Amino acid sequence: MKVLYLHDWNHPCNHEALMSYGFEITAIKRFDIDKIDLNEFDCVYSPSYPVKTSKYPHSKFIFGPHFSVFPENNKLDFIRSSNAAYIVPSDWILKLWNSFDNVHGITLKTLPFAINTDLHQNNQNEKTNIFVYFKERNKKELEYVETFLKSKNLEYKVFHYGHYKQDDYIEYLKKSKFGIWIGCHESQGFALQIALSRNIPLLVWDINESSYENKRFFATSIPYWNDSCGEFYIDVSELENKFEVFISKLQTYCPRQYIIDNLSINACRKKFEDIAADIRSVK
Repeated sequence: MKVLYLHDWNHPCNHEALMSYGFEITAIKRFDIDKIDLNEFDCVYSPSYPVKTSKYPHSKFIFGPHFSVFPENNKLDFIRSSNAAYIVPSDWILKLWNSFDNVHGITLKTLPFAINTDLHQNNQNEKTNIFVYFKERNKKELEYVETFLKSKNLEYKVFHYGHYKQDDYIEYLKKSKFGIWIGCHESQGFALQIALSRNIPLLVWDINESSYENKRFFATSIPYWNDSCGEFYIDVSELENKFEVFISKLQTYCPRQYIIDNLSINACRKKFEDIAADIRSVK
């Protein structure tokens, strides 16, 4: 598949995943698009900025997921055509975007970006580490979980989002037997999925709503998840019971297989190709 990549900006994890798919990629800045013969490419991919797609009816375009948190007309109006699709990372984001009137005429698709399951493998060495991952939540919630773990005489390490080195996190995961996740809403959740790819079960203190500009909407910390990944709860009162269930089933979880099936390079490349194939352009 030949892809013209308008690489003005992309999330580093999304960029890394795209480059792993084995596509024949030509990367340019968006303002240079008219210097290129678009007929040479199967699709044009622009993660962060719109292109007036009606100007290029014979080409297929994939945009997103970095236009904006919520749909903005000043960007979407450029791509309101049958030869374009806008991608969002997960189904709950898709549902949220579809609730806005101004997405009428926009083809919205769910497309996560791959976790490198070859790089993030299940280490076979002895696993003794326990970690807590804390991201943009009330500090009292972290204090509650820490007090709980201390009452169980468990040693652990806390990773505060934005305040750790990626290499340190990966190194700690190599010997981790489980983690407790206290996160905010996630459109995809790469750090969490890296842990799952390493076959580390998680107990997640999830959320079920969030807000933006005084608007409340459904949200979650775990947009990609099933029962093989671990356990989750919403209310603080559930921690004790969920923890006991989690520990009793710890050896039965297999989160790595879920990641391989849904978020591996092969799985996500196929989803990208399918979206491109479904876009209609004028031949």
